[in-house]
Amino acid sequence: MIGMALGLLLIAGVFSLFSQTQTSLSRDDNLAQMSDSGRFAMAILSNDIAMAGFWGRVLDPLQISYDPSVQGDTIVADCGPDDEVNSSSEPPWIFDVSGPYIEQFDDSSVIALTKTFECLNIGDPDSTSSHTASSVKQGTDVISIKRVHGNFIATTDTHKTGRIYFRANSTAGGLYRHTDGSTPQSSGAIADLAAPVQDWTYQPSIYFVRPYSRSQGDDIPTLCEKILQAGSKPSLTTECLAEGVEDLQLEFGIDSDNDGTTDYFDPDPDATELLQIASVRVYLLVRSIRPQRDYENKATYTLGSKAAFTPDDNYLRRLYTTTVQVRNPLRERAL
Repeated sequence: MIGMALGLLLIAGVFSLFSQTQTSLSRDDNLAQMSDSGRFAMAILSNDIAMAGFWGRVLDPLQISYDPSVQGDTIVADCGPDDEVNSSSEPPWIFDVSGPYIEQFDDSSVIALTKTFECLNIGDPDSTSSHTASSVKQGTDVISIKRVHGNFIATTDTHKTGRIYFRANSTAGGLYRHTDGSTPQSSGAIADLAAPVQDWTYQPSIYFVRPYSRSQGDDIPTLCEKILQAGSKPSLTTECLAEGVEDLQLEFGIDSDNDGTTDYFDPDPDATELLQIASVRVYLLVRSIRPQRDYENKATYTLGSKAAFTPDDNYLRRLYTTTVQVRNPLRERAL
C-alpha cells in the first residue's frame, strides 16, 4: 500500500512537470509567433509609409502626366471612392498620382468604408458567409499608399508584360503599361521624355486587417494588403502578410503651417490635412494565434485615441507602435 501510494505520488509529479513543460513551451511558441508577426508587419508598414509619394527622380508631382493607355482594355477593380467619376482625361483612382499619396479610413468615421475604398467591406465577425477576401475586421483602420519601387529598372532590361511602370527623367514622368516582351515602349507625352530616362515599378498598396487568415471563420485576424496585379486588364488582388494582427490604428501628423514639422496628430484627417501629412503614428495590436492554457488576459491596451481595450480572454497580446516620418512631395512643394 505504501509503495502504491508513493508510486501514485511520483506519477502525479511527473504529470505535473509534463503539464508545466507543455504550458511553458506553448507560451514560448505563442510569444515567438507574436514577435515575428509584429516585427514583420511593422517593418513592412513603416517602410511603405516612409516611401509614400516617391516618384524616382521627379520631385515636383505636377510634372507627372497621365496616359489613358495605362488602364489597358479596362480596369477590373479600381477601389477608389464609390462616387468617383472617371473620364478619358482623368485617371481612375488607382492610377491618380496627382493627389494625396496616403489616404485612409478611420474606423470611428461615420462614413461607410466603401465611400473611401469601394473594393473593401466590413466583415461580420458572427457570420462566416459574409467573409470575403476583401472584408475588413470591424474597429480597425485602413491605409492606402501610392509610390514606385525604390530600385529603378534600366529601359533595356526585361520588363514584365502587363505590369505598370513609371518612366521618368530628372524633371518629368508618367505611368505606362508594358504590353509585350520587347524593348519597353510608351505612348503620349511619356514617349517624348528627354534622355536619359529610367523605369520604376508602380507599387500602390492598401493595408487592412482581415477577420480571418487562410479560411473563412478560422478566427485568426490577419494583416493583408491589396496590390496591383499585372495583366492586360490591371486588377487588385489580396495578399496576406502577418497572422495574429488584431488591430491597426493610425494617427497622422499634420504640418499645418508648412514649417516642415508635425504640429498635431489627427486620426481622421480631412482632404486638406491629407496634403499636409508630415508623419504617421502606427499602432499594431498582435494576438497569439492559439489561446494560452492557464492564462487570463485582463490587461488594458490603448491604441492612440481609440478607447482602451481589455480583452478578458485567454490570448496573449503585444502592442507595437512607431512614428514614421513621411516624404510628402506635395507638402515639400508648398515649402
